[in-house]
Formats: sequence, structure tokens, C-alpha cells
Amino acid sequence: MSDALPFLLAFALGLALDLLPAASPPTWPFLVFLSVYFEVSPFAIAACGVLGMTLGRYVLLRYVPKLGDRFLGDAQRENVEFLGGKLKKSRRAALSFTFFMCMVPLSSTPFFTAAGMARIPPGHLLPAYAAAKLLAYSVLVYASDFAVHSAAEWRAMLVSWKGALGIVLSLGVLGAFLFVDWKLLVVEKRFALRFRSRPREER
Repeated sequence: MSDALPFLLAFALGLALDLLPAASPPTWPFLVFLSVYFEVSPFAIAACGVLGMTLGRYVLLRYVPKLGDRFLGDAQRENVEFLGGKLKKSRRAALSFTFFMCMVPLSSTPFFTAAGMARIPPGHLLPAYAAAKLLAYSVLVYASDFAVHSAAEWRAMLVSWKGALGIVLSLGVLGAFLFVDWKLLVVEKRFALRFRSRPREER
């Protein structure tokens, strides 16, 4: 049981955080902690986390329509119905859009909440969600795990160009996910780095 504990925790964390219809912390830092603390495969931890996240999104898609019927006004209902109509027409388009949304480090919760209220079938969304998150989280968790385990050996590894290159690439991946202003890049097609939160009125 102890050997399975980190993987069960990864699954449970992914499930719990992706059940929520509101913004929640990203799952990958918790997966990094589990990978480092228990010294297990970052890829296996990422896979278990993504499995739980996918199940969480499935449950979210099923229960959110009931909340929408109760709390949405006419204008909001019209918006989500428009979104649903577009994504229901083409499964391929829905999968492609979902994959893109889930590859960039923007919260996918608003998208899935709106998709659930629009009653988009889970099969139009979840395969792309699982594939994108598995790819992105495998890279993130591995890069973070590598950086943490290498920290104590940096002086020795810097002698080797391969070790130095590995550290630089790992930190570069983390920096891109954390500091690139992805919302500006996706919406306005402009590249910028962001080190502080936006003012409340710009969110």
C-alpha cells in the first residue's frame, strides 16, 4: 500500500481540484512535490494525476448544467448555447480547440464550466484534455523533478556541458510556463513576460 500511496494521492488531488467549477490551484506543483518527496517516476505521477483530473472534468461536465439552469441569466444562457452549438457541430474542431486550450498554462476551468453549461458531450472534450495535460504535465513534472534533484549537484554538473544544458533547459521550461503572459499571447497575439498579477480591473 505504501508503494501505491504517492500515485493514489496524485489521482485524488487531480480529481479533487478538477471537480471545482471555480478557479483552483494548478495541479502540477502538487505532483512535483509527490514525485520529489516519494522519489518516484515523474511520468507515472503525472499520468495518475491526469487520470484523476480527467475524471474530475467528466463529473464537472455532468453536474454543471444543473447549476447553469439555476443561476444563469438570459444573456449568459444565450452565450453558452452559442458556444455549445459551435462545438457540438464538429467533434474534430472541439477536440482541436480543447487541446490548444489545455496546452497553454491558462486555467481551463472557465472553459469546462461554460462547456458543461452548454451541454457539450464529454467525448468532444475529454480525449483532447487528457492528451494535452499528459503531455504538458509530463514535461513540467519531469523538468521540475530534474531541477530539484540536480540542485545539490550543480557545482559538479556545471563542469559537464550536458549537465549545464539540462539544468538550463529545465529552468527554461518552468520559466516559460510561469512567466510568459499567455493570456496576452493567445488573445492579442503579443508576446510579453509577466512577473506580477494584473490589476483587478484587467482580469
